[in-house]
Amino acid sequence: MVWEATEWQIIPPAGGSASDIKIVSSPDMKTRTAGDYKVRVRVKNSTGHYSEWYERTLSIAPNLPPVANFFVIATVLRDPQNGNKAKVELIDSSYSPDGDYIAQRIWRYKYDSNNNGSLSKEFQEFCKRLGIIHERIPVRSPERNPNIERFFRTLKEEFVEINDFIGYGSFIKGLDKFMMEYNTVRPHQSLRYMTPTKFYEEILRNNVSRGVLVI
Repeated sequence: MVWEATEWQIIPPAGGSASDIKIVSSPDMKTRTAGDYKVRVRVKNSTGHYSEWYERTLSIAPNLPPVANFFVIATVLRDPQNGNKAKVELIDSSYSPDGDYIAQRIWRYKYDSNNNGSLSKEFQEFCKRLGIIHERIPVRSPERNPNIERFFRTLKEEFVEINDFIGYGSFIKGLDKFMMEYNTVRPHQSLRYMTPTKFYEEILRNNVSRGVLVI
């Protein structure tokens, strides 16, 4: 075979262009445009004869944004041995649906100093801007918030209660693995037996509308 005479063709998806493709070293390529790429190759032997073109389709998935999430123990007690202060631990469970590294985490908090239940008008304006309806449920009524309650039950039964942690680091490492499997491997009945990541991708592709999945 005359390998240096090998010919490659990379055909971009509809709406794309050849300028979207960067050849790193033939036939390796890089592209930021998602879609189905047709890759063709033909080879030449030492007698000068070329093969037929061989073609395959490569699907490049879209680059998905990260999903921010965390959980916290809702009620903590003040410690008399520490100036009557309470320690609140925020457990980050954010993840990237397509496996990208999360390079930065930005935390923001607000303090209800007079315990009147109002954090500020900024929160309400933020919800309004994003079209989020902020609802409160009565005290001691977990049945009014079933989704998060079911998640906490799963977290406790399938992660917290069956593992022995030697420290905070081992807990976070195990939690990262659990959340990755929870979001990318485990199918959920409430999401039509898709993983959260798959369901989120269907939303981005406009295949989910008014609670109906379009196949």
